[in-house]
Amino acid sequence: MKYFSSECNRTKWCMMRPRGCHPDRDCTQGYMMSVVGNNQLKVEMFAQSLVPAVPLQYLAIGFSTDKIMGGDMVSECVVSETGVEGGEVFLSFNRGKSNDRVHFDDLEAEVVYSDIRSSVVNGRISCTFIQSIRPQLDSSHGGRIMDLDHEYYIFGATGSAQPDEVNPHDLNRDSFYFPLISEETVNPSLVGNTPFVHPDSSLTRITTRKQQQQSPSITSPRPPVAASSIILSLLTLLLPLTYFIF
Repeated sequence: MKYFSSECNRTKWCMMRPRGCHPDRDCTQGYMMSVVGNNQLKVEMFAQSLVPAVPLQYLAIGFSTDKIMGGDMVSECVVSETGVEGGEVFLSFNRGKSNDRVHFDDLEAEVVYSDIRSSVVNGRISCTFIQSIRPQLDSSHGGRIMDLDHEYYIFGATGSAQPDEVNPHDLNRDSFYFPLISEETVNPSLVGNTPFVHPDSSLTRITTRKQQQQSPSITSPRPPVAASSIILSLLTLLLPLTYFIF
């Protein structure tokens, strides 16, 4: 995958380390965003492969209302060491200093992410994908899915991963792999030359089978029973008993 620094601050928002580096030569980490279509945000990420190499490495971009980890939505791309298997993209949420994945069904995943591409070439790991700016889902999964047409600080991180979760990133501030944080807030929906088109409110949002199964059934209320009917029923029951006693 080739990246062009000339597009930064023109058609793309970019955050790289070190500042002013060339993304195809000497950058140790890089994160880029641009609106490419109706409700579509293209995310591009790359980093040096970890040393020593690990079976799975992730690249992640986070969207936060402040510069402190916690309460942040994260898109993470997990790529194998060889790059033979295609990378997988997951949505997760930072609860304090821990990270929890949001478990989508296949239909939800296709709505949120598309056109996923990854590679490992010459000791560099890369991943690009399209993310919905305002995902058309009925569920926000407990508020963990955030619309990207607001102002956010952008986080960028890389590290080792497991099949079902990512591991903590490097905590050494002098490391090439220490996370990046944007100096200012960014509205992802306003990045680039393509205008963000708000999803048509008339479109039907995706409802998963799980949600349908959990939806409460509506039972029609029974009509009120008249008092006279109750008295008549009691008399009908008492008459045979009275006849037997007397």
